[in-house]
Amino acid sequence: MKLKHFAVFNNLKGSLDWEKLRNDSNEAAYFLPNTKDEYLRMPINEYYSSLAKIIVNEIDNIDIKDIFSIGSGKAQIEYLIKKNSDFNVIVSDYNDSVLRLKQFGIFNDAVVFNVLKDKLPMNENYVIIFPRIDTEFTDKQLTDIFEKCW
Repeated sequence: MKLKHFAVFNNLKGSLDWEKLRNDSNEAAYFLPNTKDEYLRMPINEYYSSLAKIIVNEIDNIDIKDIFSIGSGKAQIEYLIKKNSDFNVIVSDYNDSVLRLKQFGIFNDAVVFNVLKDKLPMNENYVIIFPRIDTEFTDKQLTDIFEKCW
């Protein structure tokens, strides 16, 4: 079962286009700023702050300090993880907007990655996080994605 994604978009017509949303400043919830200064000034949801603290605390309990985030989008949770830890954080998304994050130099890396088609670009020494992919994939696709992680 694919979860339905309900949201109001200002300028999007037709099918969901994440790259268009990331590049449209009128879509504040999805827009990825063009400069590091703008990115660092973005307001961050308090829920993300709480979630990042939980993730950092959980990972502190294991002997792994490398994180690979699949479907990072604006990478706000990942930013908070990076800011509040000494972890190596790699963010990814399936379109080129993620390369903007690479230019900012905040994360250890930012890569274009299609979770359905590409081989995971890391090994068992990484913690993999899936911040917001639940609405994008069917149960079968999610099963295939999780199997890749073993």
